[in-house]
Amino acid sequence: MTHLEKLILKTSAKKNVKTSFLKRISKGLTTRDENPTSHLCIYFAGHDPKAITNLLYTMSPRKGKT
Repeated sequence: MTHLEKLILKTSAKKNVKTSFLKRISKGLTTRDENPTSHLCIYFAGHDPKAITNLLYTMSPRKGKT
């Protein structure tokens, strides 16, 4: 089992979504260079918990009140 397959199985996605990804991976040619028509893409979203906390504090209706 590949690392990618292990990651898919560990996710909280619904079983049918996991099955679809596993079937697609088993066909191979998963990168854009290998198959421009049908390939897998990954999007990484940045996450900074401190920035979120600061943003929520700034937006709080109680800010500045004692």
